[in-house]
Amino acid sequence: MAPPNPIKRTKTGSTLKLIVQPGSSRDTIDRINENGQLKVRIKATLVDFEANKTTIRFIAKTLGIPHRNIKLIHGAKSRNKIVNIDGVNPEAAALKTWNTIII
Repeated sequence: MAPPNPIKRTKTGSTLKLIVQPGSSRDTIDRINENGQLKVRIKATLVDFEANKTTIRFIAKTLGIPHRNIKLIHGAKSRNKIVNIDGVNPEAAALKTWNTIII
């Protein structure tokens, strides 16, 4: 059985459920876990919310949109996060993120 889709449609674009692993050797999208979260590994550490900032910039770069279009709406102090992505429909977000997953 496939895991739930981490991307949901909103009125202005999409939301994306993430689980973030800071302190990685590189910024990368790993996989979708069994809870329906996109696992993102980032180089930044937990100091001064740098991991949140880096995660938003990395997702924006992956989707090819300005980072100002992405807002953290849940999980500022948690590995489990939800971001709102303005102006990107779920299908486009899925296509761009799925193409970067390491197999």
